[in-house]
Amino acid sequence: MTREYRAVIVGAGRKAGPIDDERGPGDRAWLKPWGHASAYQAVPGCRVVAAADPLEDKLHRFCDRYDIPGRYSDYRRMIEREQPDLVSVTTWAGLHAEVAIFAAEHGARGIYVEKALCGSLAEADAIRAACQRHRVAFNYGAGRRYRPGYCKMRDMGASGELGEVRGVIINCGMGGLMHGQSHMVDTAMHLLGDPEPEFAQGYIHTETGPDGEHTDGYYDAAANRWCGRSVSGGDPRLAAAYIRFTDGTDATIWANGGRWYQFTLVGTTGLAHAADNNSSYEARRIAEAGIFRSEPLPFPAFEDESDTVIAIRELVAAIAADTPEATSGNIERTHRGTEILFALAQSHLEDGRRIGFPVENRTMYIPSR
Repeated sequence: MTREYRAVIVGAGRKAGPIDDERGPGDRAWLKPWGHASAYQAVPGCRVVAAADPLEDKLHRFCDRYDIPGRYSDYRRMIEREQPDLVSVTTWAGLHAEVAIFAAEHGARGIYVEKALCGSLAEADAIRAACQRHRVAFNYGAGRRYRPGYCKMRDMGASGELGEVRGVIINCGMGGLMHGQSHMVDTAMHLLGDPEPEFAQGYIHTETGPDGEHTDGYYDAAANRWCGRSVSGGDPRLAAAYIRFTDGTDATIWANGGRWYQFTLVGTTGLAHAADNNSSYEARRIAEAGIFRSEPLPFPAFEDESDTVIAIRELVAAIAADTPEATSGNIERTHRGTEILFALAQSHLEDGRRIGFPVENRTMYIPSR
């Protein structure tokens, strides 16, 4: 008989469950069940036994909707009492590190953290150390990594079907570095097979209001943190980035082109392309008639599925096999992508200089929602 995996959710907000209400019929960008509560219900053997949130009304509405029996104002008490196998962290990013570390140190076997991972590289280091020390399986909320279409693109590159892979080009909206662009960096890494980064260069879009004051995304050197008055509290908006990896591949992110969300994996003889924010996929190859002509390359068939469901299923499989490193978004890859984000911020502060790894400034703080 298959054992039951007990799950708890820390944070009863949008990504915990109600985000499913935002997906209309026929929307292929993000597939339901997308929220954590409904995704756990779709994975055989999983049961959400409790949730925690300090806002009592919000907590009860959430638990009533998803039939969750345990209700706590303090996540620590919940984890200690419920002894869950799986912990989902869907709070604002400022709490992610303390919750993930507490869960790892108090018996959780799998942790699923929404992005951004945390607010500083010191926090990222501590999360990685706790997960590795306690052999905790980890997955991260940069969802394209789990989507079958992107996995097929990665496989086409790895198999040689596109020739020698040279890099990834991404055209996306100008989102917050930690919240929105964490998706772009993680997807670029995934498509390239998760190579080690060599250096990164970035440019941040900065704004000032009519009074000359910064409205978002400015760096306070005295406090060693980014600040701002937007809902993100200072998560700076990335305009452009270049990342070079040690295997010779690279990633270019152009975040000033509207909300296209297109991803192209480029090889010497072919390319694979995802368009319309995960809704369509295609591939092309150089035609025999000449180097400046191309022709369609059949894109492998696949059955699309919710990234949240896939991430949870991977965690369950890793727990069952005692292979915590086997998840797609394991803590090592997530830590690597987070360090790239901080390198991009540091590059902007140094007029676009190449920032190598490891990044020296481990305490610079970047808030995110």
